[in-house]
Amino acid sequence: GRFVYINARGEALFGRSCEQVAGLRDQDLFPDSTTSGYLPWLKSALQQGRPHGGECHIDYPNGCSIDAEFRFVPLTDQDGQVRQVLGIARDTGEHQRSRERLRQASLVIEGSPSILFRWDAAPGYPILYVSGNVARLGYNAETLVSSHFPYLEMLHPDDKDQVLGQINRALQNGEQNYRLEYRLLTVDGDVRRVVEDTSVEYDDAGQAQALQGVVQDVTRDWQAEEERRLTAKAFASTA
Repeated sequence: GRFVYINARGEALFGRSCEQVAGLRDQDLFPDSTTSGYLPWLKSALQQGRPHGGECHIDYPNGCSIDAEFRFVPLTDQDGQVRQVLGIARDTGEHQRSRERLRQASLVIEGSPSILFRWDAAPGYPILYVSGNVARLGYNAETLVSSHFPYLEMLHPDDKDQVLGQINRALQNGEQNYRLEYRLLTVDGDVRRVVEDTSVEYDDAGQAQALQGVVQDVTRDWQAEEERRLTAKAFASTA
């Protein structure tokens, strides 16, 4: 087959105009390492009369190299005979790079004492999302999300009313962000001191729809500060 049309993006990658490319074969524009990857899909589309495609690497004449997803769609005439094939190549490299950046960010989060949460602004604040490192507290992220586990049930019983009151006041005042300090319970019943920094999503009517925040375990810092306070108090009493 021969080219009959390329779009503006193709002109830039080929370094030629649509008129210059029209009539050329794939082998006239691409090295064998590229055509060997996608021509079998093009031939299958022609022979079978249905779309074919896949992913392969492309080396363009202008020196640009990309990973692309190909889709070849046969175009038929009134008699059902395939006359042309529409070829679409979509750059998947940026998508892959985005996934890699997300993976790297996830690794940072998983190794940190900060847990990411997204809560529904409903009674109990059901968990819509939580990062995997909630396992530090003994919880399973998938179980919390799938069951819409009420976040308030993770709080120390003596802190629930205070925290709920602070959240309600923040939402009633239309605050976009707020910070809380309280205690969480692990699955085994251990107590963790945490600091929560949260942002609120409101609808057009000003009603809170969801909250998302970072909950950081500051237990060690609190214990160290408490020890310093007790030491200073003991020193002052002996002096």
